Amino acid sequence: MSAASSKGAAKAKTPKASADTKSPKVTERDKTLETPLYALLIGINCYLPNKLPDGGSYRSLKGCVRDINLIEGFLRGELNVPSEHILKLTSTASQQDSSKPTESGDQLPTRQNIVNSLHQLGRMAPSGSLVYIHYSGHGGRAKTLFPQVKGEDGVDEGLVPTDIGTPHGQYVRDLEIAEILQNFESKGLVVTLVLDCCHSGGATRGEEVGIRGIESIDDKPLLPGQELIAPLETLASTWKSLSPEGTRSLKAGGVPAPQGCVVLAACRQNESAYEYTFNRQNKDKNGALTYWLVDTLRQQIPGQNYKDLYNRIHARVHSQFRQQTPILIGAESRTVFGNELAEGLHTATVLQIKKDQDTGEPKIEISVGQAYGISRGAEFAIYPGGTRSLTKANQVAIARLSEREATESWCTLTPIEGKETVEPGDLAVLTSPQIDLVRQVVLIQEGAIAAEALDRLKGAFANNGWVELADEIPDEDDGDEIA
Repeated sequence: MSAASSKGAAKAKTPKASADTKSPKVTERDKTLETPLYALLIGINCYLPNKLPDGGSYRSLKGCVRDINLIEGFLRGELNVPSEHILKLTSTASQQDSSKPTESGDQLPTRQNIVNSLHQLGRMAPSGSLVYIHYSGHGGRAKTLFPQVKGEDGVDEGLVPTDIGTPHGQYVRDLEIAEILQNFESKGLVVTLVLDCCHSGGATRGEEVGIRGIESIDDKPLLPGQELIAPLETLASTWKSLSPEGTRSLKAGGVPAPQGCVVLAACRQNESAYEYTFNRQNKDKNGALTYWLVDTLRQQIPGQNYKDLYNRIHARVHSQFRQQTPILIGAESRTVFGNELAEGLHTATVLQIKKDQDTGEPKIEISVGQAYGISRGAEFAIYPGGTRSLTKANQVAIARLSEREATESWCTLTPIEGKETVEPGDLAVLTSPQIDLVRQVVLIQEGAIAAEALDRLKGAFANNGWVELADEIPDEDDGDEIA
């Protein structure tokens, strides 16, 4: 059966109200998107019984279908995307038998239905329109089918369909996803891909937090009659053209993206994508990436680009789960749900806020540090996340750098009376640099032979203007740069 066949493809449908659908109430915008949007939404809670070579398995999850309902609620309720523009594949565990999904066969996110729906999405969307793909479920790793690209010991990373445990179950592999994105861009489609999944860690950790991935590497071969979305040679050629420096993992945002695409992935390589009980009253779970994505989209900031969107998501997710760092690759200057470019602002991001243990005063962590040449005492103006006009009137607080690390720093915080409270994702703009471009060097003599060479170096540094000698190596960071 041809992978491009539309037989068995998922049909666009209006979701039925259920106990699992608990999207927050939304308000309609005054107008629909200027450019038509078409979407494919995939959420997998229920995985059919499966076992990997090492005895592990992809256990069922709890928040993935809710992720999809949340995203669909936003697209339809706030962006006025017609229901016929949305393809949806979900697998919800039955209350009577948790190993069986409630959806019918053509609505399930099997590998064939996912592939068919991707092709259907490409046929539905006319050139120039927006395409949005959202996947919530397990991410997996398998022995590569492409040793000529990744080496004999290489690994393919990809999406884990609900039927992965059946004899014909196979992953939707990274090279296949790259091929789909390339085909969409060649057609003139403007693509956003969101991957709320991971490929490492345990299946669950406790009752409140779950991880969307496992450590195993599956060695199930491609069986006779099973087809990829394109010939092996085509997939390999596309991958090499988009990733000239070698392979990258899917969960690190590593599906090589064509120039016009945006890929937002849940976490870095060797990290985990968490799902969490954000609603403490009804115990409903969501993926951390999806939850904060929708929360940020609801801010409805005019002219916001994907970098702006990412900054707040990154701060919100990473401040709660230190082992999850969302990744953004591709056209980060593109406007959110648009096809124009919005110039980015040169700002740092507020990562987290807490009280100083000694003084009880508020302090914030920001995304700059010693690597950026900024010293203690540097002053930053804080603006609400997504602010496009960095005027004094829009400032909400002033921060002064007090503790510096390599790429992050802590600052004391002085709120501005009558302004909003500072929160993760806000912008930090350098106003008083405290940057010293002169670098200090410590010369260490080891043995008598080195004495003459050190004397020559000291002479060369004299009156250099950019480099000066330090008498000793400081025990701790005192604001000076030591080379």
